[in-house]
Amino acid sequence: MEPYDDYTVIFWIQYCLYVIVSTSILYYYILRFNYINELVAVVYGFHCLFLFWIQLNSLISFILDKNGDFIIIGAGIVPLLILAVNRHKSKQDDALNTPFNKITNDYSALYRCCAIINKVKSTHPEEEQKLIGLINTHYKDCKDSTCGLNNPRSLYDSSVSMLIGDTDVNRLYRSKIFLKHFCKAYFDEAIKGFGNSIRIRIAYAIFLFSAFKNIHAALEELNIATKLKPGFIQSIEIFKLE
Repeated sequence: MEPYDDYTVIFWIQYCLYVIVSTSILYYYILRFNYINELVAVVYGFHCLFLFWIQLNSLISFILDKNGDFIIIGAGIVPLLILAVNRHKSKQDDALNTPFNKITNDYSALYRCCAIINKVKSTHPEEEQKLIGLINTHYKDCKDSTCGLNNPRSLYDSSVSMLIGDTDVNRLYRSKIFLKHFCKAYFDEAIKGFGNSIRIRIAYAIFLFSAFKNIHAALEELNIATKLKPGFIQSIEIFKLE
């Protein structure tokens, strides 16, 4: 066997192993919810896409016997970054459009809560239209007579000691007080479905304090999380928050 043939065999063995690894990583990235933090999620998504792009580029370069790898790989950085950002937004939309009764684990429920918070914070017109759609969907589908969102004028914000007042349903997406309670409804739903989830309890405590300045309710959630026997990292996080 000639040296070139040895090189060819080694290349294909290494390439097949790399394809298996990069494709598996990309598959789980597309299939699952990844990181809640937007920056981390985008960086992770870009990393997964970039690994797959490198192996695809290597195959093309090897077949065509070209040496422009770095130029081609570099040209794909910006499109891949844009794709990672759009994929993260798409995952958030999927989470918000999924009925809660189809959520099967606490991480997906928490991802859903954080997705609505990001949607509320966004100033992009497209995201605003999606938020309006979510609010309208709630009013269309919610059959709970005790739901506070169905009686907007009674909503209260303890951080500013104000009631929302008599607000037109069509303008609720502009009301900060209503949007706080709208996000809170997602957390309440998550707590109802996954009450023993430490991660949801901690996130809910952070939300109650940051949105409503409700120290007592936040501490109550942290106390419940403590009783659920958190791990070492979660214990440190609870200690820092208390």
